[in-house]
Amino acid sequence: MTSGQTAGSGTEWYDYVSLSSEEGRRWVAEYRTDQYSVVPALAQKSLALLRIHEAAAGQEILLQIEDHLERIPFAPRSIFHVLERWLYGAVAYYHYVVENYEAAEKALERAHEVVTAAISHAPFLLPLANHCPEFVLHRARISRSRRRWDEMRRDIDTARRMTENRLPLCTLSDGATVDY
Repeated sequence: MTSGQTAGSGTEWYDYVSLSSEEGRRWVAEYRTDQYSVVPALAQKSLALLRIHEAAAGQEILLQIEDHLERIPFAPRSIFHVLERWLYGAVAYYHYVVENYEAAEKALERAHEVVTAAISHAPFLLPLANHCPEFVLHRARISRSRRRWDEMRRDIDTARRMTENRLPLCTLSDGATVDY
């Protein structure tokens, strides 16, 4: 199941974007073109390899994604930020697998930042905010691996409070907060 997908429904986060407005529909149509859709597909392929501890092969695909992003002649900032979300999420997992926990945490922070930037540029991308608690839970896993129990509990509590609507999912560039 990809992030933002509803279990058993086959619904993706961008389906909600498409339903939000005509602008959202146009955005999704562009996002799903071959030049962009290759990035989330490669990120999923990398994650699959990383899950079976094929770190070198997973990293090679991450390098392909970075190369692809550098070669895209022009992409709307919102699309580029969403593509970066997939890259940084996978990069974080790569670093987690190879036990470079500081780099994993930095990549998770960057993934959160690009989600926030994407929504700031294109408010119809609001469904992406649902990914933010996921980043916090991944940070909790890192803390667990480091045996930093207080940090782990704090991150779990933060994610819980986000999903219970007691903390914002993210704060946009204009200072507006996003919650459920």
